[in-house]
Amino acid sequence: MNVSKLIENNNFMSAMIFFSLALSLSTPGGSVAAFAILLLVSLIYLFKEKNKPELNSMDKLLIFTLVFMFLTVLPSFISDDFRGRYLDLSLRYLLAVPILLLLIYTPPRAAWLLAGAIAGGVTAFGLAVYQYVYVGMPRVDGFLYSINFGYLACTLAFLALSGITFFRTAQF
Repeated sequence: MNVSKLIENNNFMSAMIFFSLALSLSTPGGSVAAFAILLLVSLIYLFKEKNKPELNSMDKLLIFTLVFMFLTVLPSFISDDFRGRYLDLSLRYLLAVPILLLLIYTPPRAAWLLAGAIAGGVTAFGLAVYQYVYVGMPRVDGFLYSINFGYLACTLAFLALSGITFFRTAQF
């Protein structure tokens, strides 16, 4: 597997970001597949590539914060007989580090990110209408809890709105 060609071809990274946003609320785990592919490629990249991205102080601070958030649960994990419930959320912060390094090296195209946010918002709206009108659910939840569904739908909406504003004023 030639990871260098895959990574340097910005279409792959852009497509993964598009699918992670577009599938985040409308499928029960579709975005997890996109993140898993990103994680696998980023781990291969970190171990095989010689040219690593240059990190500025903000990048280092973000990476330190993600690793530190993982490390904060280790005392509870150890003292509670190594129960996995402590590692569930915090392990995601640690797994985000290689993906972050890959995104620093090959940032996705902004248009694909905007398209993913718009597609995710439209499909989330369609799922919400389906669950409310046809299924008769008083509180739609997508494939999450209703509060999480609402938070993530608002996040996609604001991401799409800021993207539309950016592209309207951007000079190409």
